[in-house]
Amino acid sequence: TGVQTCALPICAAEQAGIRVGDRLVALDGMALDGDWEKMVAAVQASQGRPLQVTLQRRDGGRESVTLTPRQDAASGEWKIGLASQPDRDWMQSLRYVRHVGPVDAIGMAVAQTWQTSALTLKMMGRMLTGAVSPSNISGPITMADFAGKSARAGWESFVDYMALISISLGILNLLPVPVLDGGHLMYHMIEIIKRGPVSDRFMEIGQQIGLALLLLLMAFAFYNDINRLVAS
Repeated sequence: TGVQTCALPICAAEQAGIRVGDRLVALDGMALDGDWEKMVAAVQASQGRPLQVTLQRRDGGRESVTLTPRQDAASGEWKIGLASQPDRDWMQSLRYVRHVGPVDAIGMAVAQTWQTSALTLKMMGRMLTGAVSPSNISGPITMADFAGKSARAGWESFVDYMALISISLGILNLLPVPVLDGGHLMYHMIEIIKRGPVSDRFMEIGQQIGLALLLLLMAFAFYNDINRLVAS
């Protein structure tokens, strides 16, 4: 079971000297055989009792270390600060590459953009109805963090992420909120319906409401970003 350690300074795994890429071989003499769920069950059953872990280091050597699980205050679960690391060769074997021509590529791009746009609108609607937590709203800090992670994963992941951000911002910009492009379209629709220009006072009030909504959304997004930074 390959592992990656957490970034917390109180992480039990890092204190025990476990490093990214080490493989868990046995826990208290029980062979794990790559079964991550077996390891998790043993940690929960320990109830905080120190555990003897046999590791296979990245250089091939074996070593035993002692881990003391810590109880998470929020969930009550016992944790040692490890996460499974997928086998790169296995992940690569699951990858499927399809080569298409320019015409087919344009059609697929349009279809993917439409699906992503529909999903974005659906998530916005679910947030308004309370079906999805508003904590999912991210600001520039989280966006920059994920951009860095996607760039480290490869240029394809980075381009995919940039496309997702561009589509999301495009959908947001088309919402019928004054100060956004969607707000201007809304004014034009009102003018067509009433067959006359919108009064300056009406537009001024709309601009103030729209600006207030945007500032509130930005403040909430920054709040979520800071919460994620503190939690991590």
